[in-house]
Amino acid sequence: MPPKKPVRSTSTGAAKKKSTRGGDSEDLEFLGALTEEVCTEKEVMRLTKLMADGREKRQKDVLVACAEALERLCQSTKILMLLKEASVIPTIAAHAADPSEVTGKYMRKCVEAMCRGVVIWLDAVDPIDFMELANLLFFAHELGGVDEDLAMSALGAIERFAHHRPEHIMTMLENGVLRILHAMLSEHRNSEFVEEVFNVFYLLCDLPCEGIYEHLEEELDIIKTVVQMLKSGPLNLRLQLAGLRLIGVIYTRAQTHSEDICQMVRKAGAQELVKGSMQKLLAAGFPDHAAWLHVVAGRVLGLDAPELMLAASGNQTIPNQTMLPGS
Repeated sequence: MPPKKPVRSTSTGAAKKKSTRGGDSEDLEFLGALTEEVCTEKEVMRLTKLMADGREKRQKDVLVACAEALERLCQSTKILMLLKEASVIPTIAAHAADPSEVTGKYMRKCVEAMCRGVVIWLDAVDPIDFMELANLLFFAHELGGVDEDLAMSALGAIERFAHHRPEHIMTMLENGVLRILHAMLSEHRNSEFVEEVFNVFYLLCDLPCEGIYEHLEEELDIIKTVVQMLKSGPLNLRLQLAGLRLIGVIYTRAQTHSEDICQMVRKAGAQELVKGSMQKLLAAGFPDHAAWLHVVAGRVLGLDAPELMLAASGNQTIPNQTMLPGS
């Protein structure tokens, strides 16, 4: 009797991993051939769909091709505006938070490719063209919290527009630029970046109070955020000067128009911050630097010069006698 043939198992076995299917060759060819000359809203929507499908199916080759396509396309202002009009920029930017262990690192490459293109646009935008203000604020709002380099370029563009015409400042304030700056501060804590935000914020606030206080009242918590940032770097003199100068101008402008802003400055602990920073500088042997802080913000916030002189002459304790008006 002939031996029985062994039965071939149809099971792949639990130990074998299910392989991830790559993208269709037609889709990969489309992404590889996508350029500014042939790109319309239809192609943009197909690109976005392929990116979403590649993320869902974990098709790494598709995501890499999408990133390369975005790198090429986003060098063009025309394509950036096309992405904006198609409302796909917020969708792409949201994927920057994807977990890196799955497809996050590939999605991040797509986001970074788009951000690099926006950085080029931000660095080149001309403040003479006031019609670009809306695009500037859009990119800063949607992508400023995603990429620090982009946020820094956005700050530079905001500063150029603010220096060009005071009317640009009012336009930006009316369109929520303070909320954008606050969001940037919440995401990026690098001291150089924070200092740049303080300088731009000061520039926006250096107006008659009638033009600024209503917008500050809508974003009161930004004052608390500024004070918290300053408390985190007590010996960073550049940061302290930039931040306390900002607090000083805010308080000065608000004294005759907005009790809510003055109250927030007091509640945030601005006076205690100035006194604490001065004490630390005096203890470190820098009385001149402590005097700078007093000139920038101490007098405005209620610290008298004799207290500083007393501390600089050897008594390194600043008396707690003078309080902020209204406290």
